Amino acid sequence: MTPDPSDLLRRAEFGLSCSDAAEALRRERYARRVRAEFAALRADPQGWQAYLSEADLTAVADGVDYSRNVLIATGS
Repeated sequence: MTPDPSDLLRRAEFGLSCSDAAEALRRERYARRVRAEFAALRADPQGWQAYLSEADLTAVADGVDYSRNVLIATGS
């Protein structure tokens, strides 16, 4: 018996939507963990200052002022 092409398409779309949903969930959990870790770090003044000092040493000109969490206009 030959499978119905529309049935195959539905199964493929379902598989993609499930994997897309799983990826979205993985990303959301990661983002929550990062936000929680940053909140904990910011709650520790010495730890936050050490983080900012280290960030200054490894800074890349990305236009973000991490001490204030704001984007700096670069004119480009």
